[in-house]
Amino acid sequence: LEESLGFTLFERHSRGVRLTEKGIQLQQATQLHFSELGKLLDDLRVEKHINEVRLKLTPSFAFKWLVPKLESFQLENPEIQVQIFAEGALVNSDLKDYDVAIDYGLHPYRDHDAELILDEQLLPVMSPKYLEDHRWLKTPFGDQTSSMSVNQWQAATLLHDAMPWEKATRDYEWLYWASAMGLDFKTDVGHFFNRTDMAMSAA
Repeated sequence: LEESLGFTLFERHSRGVRLTEKGIQLQQATQLHFSELGKLLDDLRVEKHINEVRLKLTPSFAFKWLVPKLESFQLENPEIQVQIFAEGALVNSDLKDYDVAIDYGLHPYRDHDAELILDEQLLPVMSPKYLEDHRWLKTPFGDQTSSMSVNQWQAATLLHDAMPWEKATRDYEWLYWASAMGLDFKTDVGHFFNRTDMAMSAA
């Protein structure tokens, strides 16, 4: 492009490149046109896939909640194709490469266009064997003495969804639950997973 134009667009340095003054002028003159071109291409793609829904969500939510419901959705809506993009532990809703994003986070959500579809309740879960090996867990909280409960919970193996939502601390859910139950024990211990389904399987 520089050879065709007959002038330099970039200043090249050992640490990278930056636009020259003429390069900046060219960028400013073309930026709006490229933006309009990108929007047009997006609109054309939407027309091409008018019967397609692109969903973006976390792998854990897709695996545990969405996938089991796909068959019944397909039977009721045979003309609609579903594309599922299961990202990492967190959903990047800033990149608008989807029709619907399903994310998990605090309310109100950071995106003002978001709609609440589900509430949740936090409570400890465990395998029947772990419960049998730790029979004190069967005792109602009201019947436990404070010191006994704190000491026993401190010795319990805590499993964490370490990335429940953006900017959450890795022990946030256990910390929140302990605080709500009036228990003061160290929660930043145990095993940490970057996916909810892994923590559930470990339990």
